[in-house]
This record gives sequence, C-alpha cells and structure tokens, in this order.
Amino acid sequence: MCQKSFGDFYCYLHCLKMLQSNPDGVTPKDFLASVKKESYFHKYDASDDAQRLWAGRILEGIYNYHGIAGDAPRGQSDLIIMKGKGNSARYKVVSGEALSFYSDINECISPLLLLEEQLENLFLPKMGEKLKQALYVTKKENAYLRYSYCNDTYDVVNPVVDNETLAKVEAALERKKVLSFSYNGYQREVDPYGLFVYGKVFYLIAKERKSEKATPSKLEYKTYALHRINKLEFVTSAHFSMTLGKEFSLGEHLSSQAGKFFNGGESVDVTLKMKKDSEGKNRFVDEFKLSDCQTTLEDGQDYYLVKAKARDCLDFRKFLLKNTYYMELLSPKNIRDDVVREIKQAAQAYSA
Repeated sequence: MCQKSFGDFYCYLHCLKMLQSNPDGVTPKDFLASVKKESYFHKYDASDDAQRLWAGRILEGIYNYHGIAGDAPRGQSDLIIMKGKGNSARYKVVSGEALSFYSDINECISPLLLLEEQLENLFLPKMGEKLKQALYVTKKENAYLRYSYCNDTYDVVNPVVDNETLAKVEAALERKKVLSFSYNGYQREVDPYGLFVYGKVFYLIAKERKSEKATPSKLEYKTYALHRINKLEFVTSAHFSMTLGKEFSLGEHLSSQAGKFFNGGESVDVTLKMKKDSEGKNRFVDEFKLSDCQTTLEDGQDYYLVKAKARDCLDFRKFLLKNTYYMELLSPKNIRDDVVREIKQAAQAYSA
C-alpha cells in the first residue's frame, strides 16, 4: 500500500470517528478543518478547492457504503443519513445506531469499558486521549456488562498529579528534554529515561545531573514519584541522547535489583512450608503456584514443603505477610528475616 493510500485510510477512520462522536452530524468543511490537524493529512500541496472536493468525496464514499441503501453488508448499511448537497451536505449517524467499523473491538466492549474504568487516571495525556477516542467509537448506550474485575487488594485513592506535570514529563520523554524540579525539598536537574505506574502512582526514572542534596545518590538511575515533584520546568539550554533498548531498557531496569521496591527485582530460589487445611489442601499448591517451576519437595501430614522461584521485591514480602496463615518462608534467610521483623513490628503496634 502506497503512502497516499495509507493517508487516505487514516483519514477515513478519522471521519468515521467524527461521525460517531458528533450527534449533530459532520460537513465536509468540519471534517477538513479537523483532519488537517493530524499528522497523516497529506493534501497540503493541493489547492483549497481541491482539498474541499477531497473532503466531500471522503464523506460521500462513507455514505455510499454505510448510508441509506448503501453497499455495506446487512447491519452496516442504513446507518447514515445525508441532508443537503455538495460541500454544504451534512452527514450524521441515525439516532440509536452505531458504526461498528472496529468489529473485533466491538466484540469485547465490556472488558474495554472496564479497562477504561480501572486505568482512566493511569495514562499520560496523549495516550489516555487516544484510549478514550478508541473506546468512544465502540461504546454503545445501555451496554449490558456481564464481565467485571475485582482487585485482591484494598483499593485506595491514588495521589493526584496535575495534567500539566504529566504533559511536561510526556513531552520530555518524547523529545529527550532535560527536566528541572524540586523534590523532597531539594532542587534536581535530570535526564528522563522512563515512566511506569506502580500501586496507582506514576514514577519517573531519570539520571540526575545536578542536586542540592548534601549526599548525592550513588545510583545511576533514580526513581521519583510524580506527585512529589514541584516546580517542574524544561531546561531549554540542555538536551541528552539515549538509545532505548541499548543504553536503557525500562523492563530490564525494573527486573534488576533496582526494581525490588516495586513489583520487580531479581529472581531467587525460595523454600516454603505450606499449611494444609481441614481437607488436606493448600490453595497455593492445589490451585495457585508461585512460579511455573514450583515443585513439592515433601507431602507431609499437615503441610507441603515447596520449592519455587520468586522475585526478591517488596511485593513478595507483602504477599508473605498477607498469607502468614497459609505459609512460612524457610529460605532465603534475608527475606525471612525481613518478614519476621515486619511481623514483630506489627504485633508491637497492635499490642499497645
């Protein structure tokens, strides 16, 4: 497919989205004004008259397919009506109907709407807007949702990060711009390398150029919670270069020891004693597994002795603390010592 054909394809999709999201309809003038703002618009070299004719042909082509007595298969025609002629014509979707031009997406409306509900505040501005647009064209009124998702942890309200901060971080990542901000009382100047979400919190990974902190960190990459960042600005006089995947990989970074305070960390061998219930079972043996390579070393009268792989991270420690009734970590000793210390501190707090 040539570049022009690709351009027309994206312009057709843009027009379909406009028709779906504008109940009052779309004219060729409306469509042209909107699509000219997009990077895939390819008619800049054409005259104004030629651009208007092109916009009219796009809408006319969609109407000939999806309109009254259109050429589309049953269920996809008779969806659009037209009033007027030529460049003054107004096209709109019939009330109560929807353009199902993303058939695969429409078949999974329920989980997509659920995704929007669960993650609506956890995307950067551009990414979030694209998701909303994609979901808007698939959303049907009074959709009957038969699918849901429930967190297995208590759902707290996430810290608020203003859109201006998110937009600046997003732009800095895209354009390799140096950032300056105040963090925990100290002024920082950093090269931004990546962004991730953990526990409903945005975290920026960056290399620190300058810091007012008395004892600078020895870590090559540092992690900053976005809601703690203040007075964020671009350092207009500075840029940096980076080759993603060669110099820095976000996935590899979080899978290393640097990610242990999140749901990352290095993989380690663990040995656990799993308590059996009244039916002689333990759900982390008979239903779930800690890893695909989990093996049972011993099947005792009231316990299983299990060996598995786990990530040496904060989340694994939280998991062990949450399930102390079902399991006891025997090794490695450093993780066991951390868990024992947490249990003692919790017992002391609640015994007061």
